[in-house]
Amino acid sequence: MAKFNKLTDSFLKSIKCESGKKFIKFADPTLKGLYVFIYPSGKKLFKIRQTNDTYIKIGEYPLLSLAELREIALNAFKLKAKGQNIKNAKRLKFGDIYDEVLEKCKADGLSLKEIQRGLKYKNGVFKNFKDVDIESIKRSHIIETLKTIEHQIPTLIKAKGWINKIFKYALQLEIVENNPVASIDNSIVFKKASKVIHQPTLLENDKIKEYILSLKNSDLKKTHKNLMLFNLLTAQRPGNVIKATWDEFDLKNAIWTIKAEKMKMRKEHIIALNSQALKILKEQKKAKVNDYVFAGSAKKGCNSENITCNINKRLGYQGIQSAHGFRAMFRSLANEHQLNHGVSMDIAEQCLAHEQKNAILKAYNRSENIELKRKLMQWWGDYIEKLAGDF
Repeated sequence: MAKFNKLTDSFLKSIKCESGKKFIKFADPTLKGLYVFIYPSGKKLFKIRQTNDTYIKIGEYPLLSLAELREIALNAFKLKAKGQNIKNAKRLKFGDIYDEVLEKCKADGLSLKEIQRGLKYKNGVFKNFKDVDIESIKRSHIIETLKTIEHQIPTLIKAKGWINKIFKYALQLEIVENNPVASIDNSIVFKKASKVIHQPTLLENDKIKEYILSLKNSDLKKTHKNLMLFNLLTAQRPGNVIKATWDEFDLKNAIWTIKAEKMKMRKEHIIALNSQALKILKEQKKAKVNDYVFAGSAKKGCNSENITCNINKRLGYQGIQSAHGFRAMFRSLANEHQLNHGVSMDIAEQCLAHEQKNAILKAYNRSENIELKRKLMQWWGDYIEKLAGDF
């Protein structure tokens, strides 16, 4: 092993391993125990020497800068002094651990939308934590950060869920000794919302009829009208309707299957299509543009998720009727007319892909009950058609 006074970038860029040798190595004079291994291929790996004369790789140059590699080595020595595994040294920064969790979530099949949301929180509410050692982040720091969004209850809950993922991951890898997020009680620490905000919806027959006729008689694009009507007739989440692709549909058997990765609860969802929804699909099929049922203006794209809000605003129903509110409309009217259709509200909840809270009922309802769903959804299609005419 050659000796020298200083390990520099110019030295690392110029040094090469002689042919015939497996590698050459140099010790970093500034950090005892840190070595760089140079291979004939040109690869330069930084490693830390163990007491049993083995080495642990901590990074590759120049993928990581010399300063970054030395910082990782210092963190490794800190872990070693605590009797912890130095393999975790590169993960000490909150931002690095966050990135690993995002990659793991991708590999586990979490939807792109949720991954993007997680990244948004990393670069937004948690941006001040990115370059901080995760061990130094205390419960008080997390509460102080989350309090900046406590007026946005849904956002607060989702952001807290993501930082909880990061600490749970770090805890399992023994990077931290405890999860400070787990002990944060929302009801004590954060202000309560002044009121629960529900998605606006119409429930009176004459108002529903007025809305549908307003939509039908508008000068909107036909595909936009069909999108809204299909959303109403299926009572599914607007995002799933907007991003629906033709391969999800079995028109012959009147079935729509949404894959688990596209669902909120990460569970495959099967929808029975009523004849009115099928008629809209067949109409869209004739004007097929791309893989999306309700294609956007781009050749390969779908509509923006804001499309339903924009349509209702244009119709004059902003704050009165939302596309997501169709779900509340369906559930309320299905409950009100249960004697007419004769189907249990448990089936209605399944049609909406609502998670069953009762563990016994959840196990009992594993069956898709497709024929009962079909009966209820056809009642719904007929109910809407009687109000507003043929589709």
